[in-house]
Amino acid sequence: MWSPVLSCGKRQLSGYHVYRAQQREVFANAITEVTSTGAATAAFEDDTGANGTTYDDRVTAVGEAGNESAASNQAEGTLPPPSPPRP
Repeated sequence: MWSPVLSCGKRQLSGYHVYRAQQREVFANAITEVTSTGAATAAFEDDTGANGTTYDDRVTAVGEAGNESAASNQAEGTLPPPSPPRP
């Protein structure tokens, strides 16, 4: 979840891009866009990564003209390991 942006300069906000890198990788060299959201959405639940892996995520705001803001600060998260099989 992140704080919503109301506008991008003189343009209206179009949405957000969420980017991911595995922890400790150089973010700029190992970046992957994992989703784009509309302007009304200021949260993303990541279930597409590998279980037990720690990721660093960043968010950018995108204006109507396609201009993208600088990336947010990194947010770290670890996807839980898989549940053990049921007996």
